[in-house]
Amino acid sequence: FALSFVLSSSKSNRKVKLKLTKRFLRIYILTLVLLMGLTSYVGYELIFRMPHYFGIIYLLPIAVVVCNIVALTMLYPFEKIMYYYYLNDAVKILEQHGGIVNIAITGSFGKTSTKFILKTILSEKYNVCATPNSYNTPIGITKTIREILSPTHDIFIMEFGAKKRGEIKYLCKKFKPNMGIITSVGMSHLQSFGSVENIMETKNELAKNLYGSNPYMVFGNDNKYVKCCYDRCTYDKECCGCEEGLNVKNVICDEGGSKFDIYIKDNYYITCKTKLIGEHNINNILLCVAMAIKLRLSKQQIINGIAKLQPVAGRMEITPHSSGAVIINDGYNSNPTSARIAVDTLKLFTNRRKLVVTPGMVELGDAQYKENYEWAKYMAGLVDRVIIVNEINKDAIVKGLVIGGMNEKDIIRTSSLKETIKNLKNNDVLLIENDLPDNYD
Repeated sequence: FALSFVLSSSKSNRKVKLKLTKRFLRIYILTLVLLMGLTSYVGYELIFRMPHYFGIIYLLPIAVVVCNIVALTMLYPFEKIMYYYYLNDAVKILEQHGGIVNIAITGSFGKTSTKFILKTILSEKYNVCATPNSYNTPIGITKTIREILSPTHDIFIMEFGAKKRGEIKYLCKKFKPNMGIITSVGMSHLQSFGSVENIMETKNELAKNLYGSNPYMVFGNDNKYVKCCYDRCTYDKECCGCEEGLNVKNVICDEGGSKFDIYIKDNYYITCKTKLIGEHNINNILLCVAMAIKLRLSKQQIINGIAKLQPVAGRMEITPHSSGAVIINDGYNSNPTSARIAVDTLKLFTNRRKLVVTPGMVELGDAQYKENYEWAKYMAGLVDRVIIVNEINKDAIVKGLVIGGMNEKDIIRTSSLKETIKNLKNNDVLLIENDLPDNYD
């Protein structure tokens, strides 16, 4: 039954398709063997020795849990041995790859988008390998090194994720990045970190633990926390969005993408065009341009790379609807900063009715109600209608929208994203914000 459930779940429309790993199969098979042995023994005892205790059969569901725990406990030493074997093998492969430049990217949000942007731009000059999808753990990076990285690659881009202090430092110690990018510091995973200050210190572990003779760091400037990391960095560094660093000016956006100028301090550098929209995408591009300049790409190579950028699925991805409406899919995940930026993007669509469908933001700990309330209050004057999916943050969003001045008739509760999309009209622009459609369909 359990295996059938997993197999059926793997066919659903998830962000990442579920795969039956060898580890899962080991645990499943050992649990099944233990359960069969236990039920055979208990069945024999009940039939031939203690038939008057036959009611004990109702405890079978508990036996499943117990056998699973026993299987996990028995396999734990083996799993640890395998984990360190593959990890150390990947480290050895990377160390033997002479001359490769290792670039690590971390931040509360924007890591994956920045990684794909950087890979596209740097590929105009170099042979680049990057961790796929949202691989940002030791196992994900290990898998990439052992299965994808080759001796012909010039640059290896890694995404570093963390949910507690010390994890970024550990990744640096193992994979020894020479260069790094901190995209942002915000309230993502606040529940596990406890405070934004802890998040800042964790992300800043990258800026303290680079390797090689010429380490280099690039920082965004979205708030005081990233600026603090920049000020404390002792390596060669660049601040994007700061007066003393790279800046973007003359931004023009529409449904087809964005056009903007990049300046270094007050000096014009290049004009770029991209299919991406949104302030955060342009900021991420700026981070990658700083890295590209450091790695000696020409102006034309940078311009060409930016022109080739494609939207990442679920991250401000524009899709035309058969009705004539425009759908902006920002449904991969969300946080207080990126959610506001996503809503701001709707300002570009001046002649359309602006709709937002969302379950609100999650994993914000004690701040979750307040942040959803403040976000709803912020977007109340910017959008025409809000469709709330699920009950988790409904009260906070409704209260924020009403206080912000939205008419209650324009606040819709629904359990189906599909129904919302089905009813779109030709002049609508719909923003899908956070964990949709897979988690809250």
